[in-house]
Amino acid sequence: MTTRMIGSAVTLAACTAVGALMSVPVSGQTAQATQASVAPPALVVTAFGGAPITYKAPRTPWGDPDLQGVWASDDMAGIPMSRPAQYGDRLFLNEQELAARKKQIESG
Repeated sequence: MTTRMIGSAVTLAACTAVGALMSVPVSGQTAQATQASVAPPALVVTAFGGAPITYKAPRTPWGDPDLQGVWASDDMAGIPMSRPAQYGDRLFLNEQELAARKKQIESG
C-alpha cells in the first residue's frame, strides 16, 4: 500500500511539474505569441505574384452549401452497383470475360 501511495505522489508531482513548465514561454517567444489566438482564414496563393485569393463557397438563400451542378456517378463510368453472382469470389476476369466486358463498354 505504501508503494502505491508513493507512486501516486510521484505521478502527481510529475504532472504538476509538466503543467507548470508548459505555462512558461520558451525563450524568444513573447507573451502575445503564447496566448491562444484564432487561426487565420484559409488562403490560396497564386503562382502569379503571390497575391492571396480568398474563396467563399456558394450558399443557398437559407445558408446551406449550394451543391447545384452536374455530378458524375458510378453508372456513368460503367461500374455496376453490385458484383454479378457469376464471378463468385474470384478477383480477376478470365480472357473471355474481359473481352466481353470491353465489347460491352465500347458499344455503350
